[in-house]
Amino acid sequence: MSLSRRDFLKTSAAASAAAAVGISVPAELKAAGEQAEANWRWDKAVCRFCGTGCGIMVATKEGKIVAVKGDPAAPVNRGLNCIKGYFNAKIMYGADRLKQPLLRMNDKGEFDKKGQFKPVSWKRAFDEMEKHIKAALKAGGPEAIGVFGSGQYTIQEGYAAAKMMKAGFRANGIDPNARHCMASAVAGFMQTFGIDEPAGCYDDIEITDTIVTWGANMAEMHPILWSRVSDRKLTNPDRVKVVNLSTYTHRCSDLADIEIIFSPSTDLAIWNYIAREIVYNHPESIDWDFVKKNIIFTTGFANIGYGMRTEAEAKKLGYSAKELEIIKKEDAKVISEKEAP
Repeated sequence: MSLSRRDFLKTSAAASAAAAVGISVPAELKAAGEQAEANWRWDKAVCRFCGTGCGIMVATKEGKIVAVKGDPAAPVNRGLNCIKGYFNAKIMYGADRLKQPLLRMNDKGEFDKKGQFKPVSWKRAFDEMEKHIKAALKAGGPEAIGVFGSGQYTIQEGYAAAKMMKAGFRANGIDPNARHCMASAVAGFMQTFGIDEPAGCYDDIEITDTIVTWGANMAEMHPILWSRVSDRKLTNPDRVKVVNLSTYTHRCSDLADIEIIFSPSTDLAIWNYIAREIVYNHPESIDWDFVKKNIIFTTGFANIGYGMRTEAEAKKLGYSAKELEIIKKEDAKVISEKEAP
């Protein structure tokens, strides 16, 4: 059987994908796939396109990546890859990938903040960085310099950067861009769960009865995890329920048993409803000693209302007559000792 290099790659990819999902392939196709991979070296890696943590296998030949596939031994993705994972090799050879340092320079070839980017050698780039860092250190001390790191740091890269700044320059000015998206989340996790990350486990997907996607389009953003959610739902359609809360309909909607589409920022009302349900109908689940010791109930400076307090506001949102009656009834309730005054 004679195959071109392109056919080799296609055949190998097809055979690998089929094996990952348990599909048997013809002996001829399998042999062609093995022939295509004869001189390839496979190494384990982790996909860095999102935070799911899928294990991948990377094939190289003559120092160049020739294929990427899911790692069958990885507990997260179990041999599967999404389209982002399969395109890991593309980032190495993209036409717009930077392959050498660029320095803003004037027409004289000198560094100039207002100049145009021009390619330079690594030595020139490091010499410029060294010169300006030394000048800043001399003028303002360790507080005058800083490093803004990457959310895609490897552990080793982050460790080296921290050592350089704290042990080398005795400076504290180091932070990754993850600070922008995770600082408040970490504070909330620590105060709520006592751990600085979501206290969940992917294995929970296979044993849960209810899956809620809230402001998250998992089907498109984290498709490998969504494949596990889909498998759980479709193999137990009567037992497992999927609830999707979002500001718009998306691919998660296709699998959802219940979908709530809300206006941006109004889902806080849903959280408060859940909290009220727990307080009134499941008080045994509340640590009242903790509440009395740590919580101060007070009236806010403004009645937020979520745009749903008055009948006039409710009409603006297009509620039915029945819904308006429910809102009116809820507004008339007397505040109890269990609620903020």
